[in-house]
Amino acid sequence: MRVDYAREKLYQAVESLISGGTIKHRVAATGQFLIRLKSEDFPQDLREKYDNIMKQLTEFPPEFNADSSFSASTRRMTDPDAEKLAKDIFNLYVAIRGGI
Repeated sequence: MRVDYAREKLYQAVESLISGGTIKHRVAATGQFLIRLKSEDFPQDLREKYDNIMKQLTEFPPEFNADSSFSASTRRMTDPDAEKLAKDIFNLYVAIRGGI
């Protein structure tokens, strides 16, 4: 388990959530950090949350050469679904930090 590494990558993902762009674009940008993690990097009680986030971020394959599964998946989300996923990512970060 590499909890410190998971904290670092989740922090970077949260930073991308507060950058500019549409909610879908910002959520897609988190994928570049979260993809570097594995379920085993998290405490047992957070693994399912991480797996669910990644399932949503990688639900669809890239549609063209310069595309990613993160972009392809978030393009198909509604804004409310993307907002919920952003909250899930933030909440996972808070949980791995030990709460607020």
